[in-house]
Amino acid sequence: MSNSDQLKELKTAARNIAHAKRIKHVGALEVVAQALGYPHWNALANADKKGWRPSPEDLATAEALVLAENPLISIDTDPWSALGADRFEGELQGHSYRVSTQADDVRMWGRGWELTLPEAPLAPPRFRITDRRLKANPIDGTDFRNAALDVASGWRKLV
Repeated sequence: MSNSDQLKELKTAARNIAHAKRIKHVGALEVVAQALGYPHWNALANADKKGWRPSPEDLATAEALVLAENPLISIDTDPWSALGADRFEGELQGHSYRVSTQADDVRMWGRGWELTLPEAPLAPPRFRITDRRLKANPIDGTDFRNAALDVASGWRKLV
């Protein structure tokens, strides 16, 4: 880890503390500096300019401060788990796609195409090409359209 990265980690810890305590970032920088034995952040920054580098123990201390203020920050989350149950991704005839709901409309999309099933049951589905640069867009094929429509219709039943 480079020297600037270590100082950035301390700043990130201060930012997380500021969010958790709902205080200004400057105040959180002071908290981190005092936990590391400096009277204020400027003293820590001056020490950094003179060659001081935070040790792994110092970084662990800053991380412990963050965990003390916000224990939920330690939960490692998969970015896709944040999507929740109203979003799904899969593969259809060799093409990846995603499905989600937006205002009770079912939206299914992939590279270069999009399908929207409106909330109204009698409304026709809307197929749209989003990238005309693709020479072989899968949405142009009737079989792919029907398969995509089946997936989106099944998703609508779950909503």
